[in-house]
Amino acid sequence: MKTAVAEAQATLPAYWAAIEEKNPAYSAFALNVITSSERYTEEHVWLVDIRRTDDGNFVGTIPEAHEIDDGFTPGYMVAFQASHIADWRFEYDGKTYGAYTTRAMLNLAPDAEIDNIRARFHESPVP
Repeated sequence: MKTAVAEAQATLPAYWAAIEEKNPAYSAFALNVITSSERYTEEHVWLVDIRRTDDGNFVGTIPEAHEIDDGFTPGYMVAFQASHIADWRFEYDGKTYGAYTTRAMLNLAPDAEIDNIRARFHESPVP
């Protein structure tokens, strides 16, 4: 997992470039950040609707599809610093770029599902 986070952080400029490009074919932008939760001192959580704050940090929203029992509810806003970013993702042509941590956990999926899950990703995590 540490390797996946390091690769995601190293390629984070691709995420920011895609946002700035404002390509209408890109969608579902999200960042995975490390924060604390009611259950854990270090929790990885996906956030959407990322915005930069006046102090140069960020805030994002727990998505509606959040189903993990970590104390966060959909719509909850989480403030974070750039150093807390562990992963990124966005969609193009119905498939996902980024999502390094998710890709790293594919071997945990049931064998019958691996091919279906892999089909949701672009072959390369970076456009």
